[in-house]
Amino acid sequence: MATRNISRCVEKALGDIVTAENRWHGWNGDALPVVNSLVNLILQQYSAQQPSVWHPSLTYMFPDLPAKYEAANSEISQQTLAKLCEIVGKMSVQCANIKKAATELTDLAQANTGAEPSFYFTLGQYAELAHGAHKLYESAMEMRVEYVSDLGTIVKGLAGESVAYPAGAFDSDKHFVKLLTWESSPGLKEGRLEISNHSTILTLQDFDELIRNE
Repeated sequence: MATRNISRCVEKALGDIVTAENRWHGWNGDALPVVNSLVNLILQQYSAQQPSVWHPSLTYMFPDLPAKYEAANSEISQQTLAKLCEIVGKMSVQCANIKKAATELTDLAQANTGAEPSFYFTLGQYAELAHGAHKLYESAMEMRVEYVSDLGTIVKGLAGESVAYPAGAFDSDKHFVKLLTWESSPGLKEGRLEISNHSTILTLQDFDELIRNE
């Protein structure tokens, strides 16, 4: 493949990584108010299931009020969970797009060992960096997928299904920490990307800036 064509393919793959990252963060921001709403619904549902919450005179006049409230809350919780799962699915697609672009860079490096376009790093080194970026996003996705799975289990349990609740299922402080982690993705942009047999160690933020400057 001619060097010019290789350069175009590399630029496209690197551009695809930036695009996927931007979309991932966009969907992550969209997911935050949804997951926050779901947590609030869960805590409200759990509170509503405690007999002490309802004043005796209220349940005397409206004996079916707690059941109606729980049924309505449960329905909204399931709808909110479905919306959250849809958004997380879209985030997973962007994570897969980063992996696809990294694989394209690997294929280019293997197919063009004698032709290196004019970039800061070699094709093989860019491929390593791209795969490292994918691993960081994959790790960030694992936290979100696990948390959504836990929330789904809690929603099922509150709806009457027999489930084993995850630890801290109704601990508002633990949910608050999870929400902060979801929002800020600590360590993601600061994650280290290493290159074999090379002294340079970049962060994901460095890699992103490098791509934009190529």
